[in-house]
Amino acid sequence: MSNNVLRKRLLIAESELNRAHLTAEVVILIAEVRAFSNRTSTLSAVAVSGAAVVGDLLKAPAKDGSGMSWLRSAIDGVELVSSLWATFRPRKH
Repeated sequence: MSNNVLRKRLLIAESELNRAHLTAEVVILIAEVRAFSNRTSTLSAVAVSGAAVVGDLLKAPAKDGSGMSWLRSAIDGVELVSSLWATFRPRKH
């Protein structure tokens, strides 16, 4: 077998190895992009929930001047903690 034929076969084998390696890297990249997307949507949900709670807390007091009751504040706090727990709790895969 001539050196040129052997060299050609080695280059083809190297090319196939590179192609397989690139395919594996693309699969990993796709998984990482999906994980990042899930984290950003989770963060967005938390931000929206937090903004809603802060908005409720900053609303003008009631017309009778009583303001927000401590019970309403406690309920809002429980709702916030509940939404945070639902967002960040460990999930079974």
